[in-house]
Amino acid sequence: MSKGNTGNHDKLRGLLVKIGKDSNSQSVPNKAKFDENEFVESCLNFPASPHAQFFMFSRADQLLNEGKYKEAAQYYCKYQALTFKQQFLQQLNKKKLRTCLDVQKGKVSLDSTVQDGLKETENQILGMLDHHQESSVENMLKDLPNGWTVLQVSCYNSLKHTRFKSTKKDSAMQDGNPNLVFVRLTAGSDNNVVVSRVLSPEDTGATPYLMELQNILEEMVLLLTEATDDRNKYWNMRQRLNDRMQSLLKSVEDKWLGPVKTSLLGNLPSKEEEKVSQVYEEITQLLESSTQSETVENRTKLLLSGAKYLSQEQILSELLSLFYNCDQDLVISASNLISKYSKTLLDFEFVSREPVILLLDPELLGFPWESLPCVAANKQAMSRLPSLQYLATMWRFHAKDSTSTVNEGIANDSIFYILNPDKSLPKTQERLEGVLKGFKEWEGLTGEKPKPGQQAQVLSKKDAYIYAGHGGGTFISSEEIKKLRIRSVPILLGCRSVELVRLGRNLDPLGVVHSYLVGSSPAIAGFLWPVSDADLDQWTIEFLKYWVSGQEKNLLQAVADQRSKFTHLVNSAGLVVYGFPISMKSK
Repeated sequence: MSKGNTGNHDKLRGLLVKIGKDSNSQSVPNKAKFDENEFVESCLNFPASPHAQFFMFSRADQLLNEGKYKEAAQYYCKYQALTFKQQFLQQLNKKKLRTCLDVQKGKVSLDSTVQDGLKETENQILGMLDHHQESSVENMLKDLPNGWTVLQVSCYNSLKHTRFKSTKKDSAMQDGNPNLVFVRLTAGSDNNVVVSRVLSPEDTGATPYLMELQNILEEMVLLLTEATDDRNKYWNMRQRLNDRMQSLLKSVEDKWLGPVKTSLLGNLPSKEEEKVSQVYEEITQLLESSTQSETVENRTKLLLSGAKYLSQEQILSELLSLFYNCDQDLVISASNLISKYSKTLLDFEFVSREPVILLLDPELLGFPWESLPCVAANKQAMSRLPSLQYLATMWRFHAKDSTSTVNEGIANDSIFYILNPDKSLPKTQERLEGVLKGFKEWEGLTGEKPKPGQQAQVLSKKDAYIYAGHGGGTFISSEEIKKLRIRSVPILLGCRSVELVRLGRNLDPLGVVHSYLVGSSPAIAGFLWPVSDADLDQWTIEFLKYWVSGQEKNLLQAVADQRSKFTHLVNSAGLVVYGFPISMKSK
């Protein structure tokens, strides 16, 4: 770590010490006290400085140490995805200014439609501002559908894993695996906050997880781009990469996350929740511990809901940390009982759970959380969004719009596709053309690019846009996408279609998916990295038949159900969905 970076840390930590002293002293005049809000606001000019997030996460860490979990959750959730937040606010203010200028110049009249549009834009701006009353975690959760789980995964502040970049290269952390904080929020619940720390596993000399993922992907790109006549060698190397990916995912789940991996699973239906409560009562009676804090109760029930995917050692370690005041022999007996129930009463492997929406730290955006063994085995419906503020703000926007595809669903006669527009994938066209044309109500283009303005029309008017070809299927600029009011759900079945790139040392990774989100797209599906065309094409055929035919109408659940249909794990792990749970409309 450079001397300058260490200095930044020292200054910030010095501020935290000063805050603690000021709050405990009555003799310090108000003008001498540190103004936390003023400091944070000074860091949020464009582009956003990481100082604000680092400072607020440090405050959250202090609150965690004091057992103030809900207060800590506020700090973690409000200072997430700062670069995207500024992009979104910038576009909203531009939109508001353009409308006001058009009214002033007489280009449009200030009728009820324009006034409603200005009011909605202002509401979105207020929803994204930290100081607004609606930005508390409780208020942001209150309008979400009951049972939804929002899971924020943040890197825990430390000097070893710094938020300040010491090098220009955007590479995985080389010094080890970062400590994590999981903030699990449940909509429609009074006891809705569970905060868990996940410490980095002990250094065994093995390649850090994030770097191993980077290595696998780099080798896969070389394998896909370098021509070879030795097909046996090629397939053997593909299999080795699949094996390494499988080993990586299993190691992350067992050695890094441990029992906290149950946070990745959604809430159970009420019938199964009753079983969890029944076992919880039995466990507390066994431990002779009838009065427990809200935090202990929440974490214990979370443990029980995912016991199917935990080893007895993981169950025991979690119980020992939660019931540290209880007799150890009783805790061991309780872990044995839970392990027994995990094969009977607590076996929820084939139970459909409520969706989980991931809010990921910038350092963790490239990791395939959706493909961890417990998530894949449970076929957990899961999506991603930049922040809780964006989730709450845009859910209110879509929920009140009766014509939004979030409410109406995707109509089968409102789908547009583009297949192999640059004519570089003739085999893909051969495999998919008949299938796509088989959906008689669809419109589309095969072997040609859209005309100027055509894609903007598709995104604004159609319910879904399906792309199959090289790249992300975007034929207009990111800035043009941001200006649209997007109705469509883009399904981008191409290499790197939702890849994220860091454009500066202090900026979060961004990609075209964020432009779609700024444009209010309700959901976007795509791939984080390159994938092989034959495997993707076969999966596309099976997925479309499964989803569009209505075997599973919900997009998130359909993706989760069909993820295992890929031949290669490296391909399936790259598939992610951003946005809201959205479904095909009933015929």
